[in-house]
Amino acid sequence: MRHTRPALLLVLVLVGKLMISSRYLIIHEISEAFSLLVNGLTGAVDIVDRRTGVALKSRKGAGPLDPALRQKLLARGHLFLSEADEKAIVEKVLSLHAPKRRMLRFSISPTYSCNLRCAYCFEKDRVAKGSPVMSIKDVDLVFAAIDSISSGESNLPKMIALFGGEPLLPCNRLAVRRVLELASERAFPVSIATNGVNGPSFEEELRAFASSLKVQVTLDGPQEIHDERRITAGGGGTYNAVVRSVNLLLDLGIPVNLRINVDSQNLPYLGDMAHLVGKFGWPDRERFACNLSPVVDHTRSGGNPYLMEEWELLGPIMDLLEADASAARIFNLGMFRSLSHLKAVVESGKSGRPWLFYCEANNLEAFEFGPDGFIYACSECMGSADYAIGRYRPDFALFEDKASQWGKRNVATIEKCRSCELAFICGGGCAYSALAVNDSLYEPYCGSIRKLIDTYLERIGDKLIVRTLDFSRGPTLDSD
Repeated sequence: MRHTRPALLLVLVLVGKLMISSRYLIIHEISEAFSLLVNGLTGAVDIVDRRTGVALKSRKGAGPLDPALRQKLLARGHLFLSEADEKAIVEKVLSLHAPKRRMLRFSISPTYSCNLRCAYCFEKDRVAKGSPVMSIKDVDLVFAAIDSISSGESNLPKMIALFGGEPLLPCNRLAVRRVLELASERAFPVSIATNGVNGPSFEEELRAFASSLKVQVTLDGPQEIHDERRITAGGGGTYNAVVRSVNLLLDLGIPVNLRINVDSQNLPYLGDMAHLVGKFGWPDRERFACNLSPVVDHTRSGGNPYLMEEWELLGPIMDLLEADASAARIFNLGMFRSLSHLKAVVESGKSGRPWLFYCEANNLEAFEFGPDGFIYACSECMGSADYAIGRYRPDFALFEDKASQWGKRNVATIEKCRSCELAFICGGGCAYSALAVNDSLYEPYCGSIRKLIDTYLERIGDKLIVRTLDFSRGPTLDSD
């Protein structure tokens, strides 16, 4: 987008025709002089004088406008001549951007067992029950199911994810090797989510398939903090083992995503963590990335005394990124999922597409294979057969009634979302949370999304004023 000076902002003038402001318009006052307009429907982001912002806040109170201003607001989708006009545009947008698969992600959990006992783990119940372990025959059946699901989807990118429990356990070695072999035969890339404790013991497999791998490893802080949070079943710390694994993976040329799960226990140590990661030299390796991930209680169980809402975490984190250049260079916020679409729209101005669903589980892009023989749409449902959408053992079958419920969940099919100003920003929220908290996939799960948006916009407002967006560029209602 071409930028202009704030002095050139358009001003509200009381002449012209009465109109309504968009139902999907977020208006945030970023200073005494300016308001930020974020349009979830069109993706348009603009700064106007505060008088205009105040006038637009009342859905039917936009008032008569200067004809030039009116046309620009209409083109950006901030204003409509009538509710019928807006409804017609919503239907057009939903038609143009109807949910369709963008990829297929096949997650394989060789076991639900884990060698750690992390306090905030969402899989505690599965780990406590004990778990079967996939055999080579099981893996073959999984890939037979994958081939069936993939048939007719030759244009979609496909990937395999090794998950758990913990996939890199000695008891999983044969299953893991078979997964890597069959994925390689199909030229499917493989991601592994591991706690990193046993990385070196899987060096042979990692080395053999390095070119097709990427690995996520979790390190939650400096040693004294990490070793309080991520402990072995016997109570031992895991910090040194994780550091060894990250170094090994990078030496093998395997991309590493270092994940830091953040709550109030380790939030004060993120600055120290940034400098520690820098000291290791990992950010200088081209295949390294580091993501901050909020610890989330999707079922609202209340079992974590350190839990913070995403918006409560975001403020201090953004303050840190502003004040500490090394932290800003190292840490990414991509795992603040509810924020990701808004950030893309506001910061780049490149996204004019509405966000129709929260994650891949809502669109049947994800198929989770458990050692119990069942297939799930979401990793948090695994181990609960009532939530299964299919099976791969003894033969492959999709339970069409259950699968279609997940595949059709989006803001167009959730009645309460269609009239919500945040619908095309939040995508209806987490499906599993809706199921666990509201007992229905077709209820929205809003959480604290409003506070998250306000916290984010509050902290970037000054920067946006400096680089004021020009009405003459960017997505409009005439854009696809």
